[in-house]
Amino acid sequence: MGTFKAPGLPPGEDTARHLWNLHPAAIGADNPAVEVWPPGAHVSAEQLAEVRADRRRMHETFVHTLLLPMLGLPLGEMWDLEALAADCAADGRYAAMFTSAPLNLPAGVASPPNALAIK
Repeated sequence: MGTFKAPGLPPGEDTARHLWNLHPAAIGADNPAVEVWPPGAHVSAEQLAEVRADRRRMHETFVHTLLLPMLGLPLGEMWDLEALAADCAADGRYAAMFTSAPLNLPAGVASPPNALAIK
C-alpha cells in the first residue's frame, strides 16, 4: 500500500449508519478516497489480516463497500473545491444547488462527474 496517507471518513458500520440517517444524496470530497487511506490504517496488522481473509468483513476497513452498493451513495473524490470555497467566503453565502451527471456511457462506473454548483 505504500506510505501514502490521507484523512477521511472512518470505515465501519457506524459511519454507514450515520450517513444513512443524514440522508445525503451524495458525498463530494477533496481527498483521494473520501475515507481514510490506506484502508485498515486504524487496526493492527493482525486484525487487518483477519478482515482480508473474510471478505464479508471488508466494510470494517473500507467503508466504500457499504456506501456504494448497500446505500447507493455516490462518492466524488479529488474534487477541486478551492474556487467554490473562496466564492462562498467572499459573499457569505454557503448554499448552492449542486448537480452532477456522469458521462453517458454504458456501465460508466467511476466516470468524471461533470459537476456544477449554482449559487
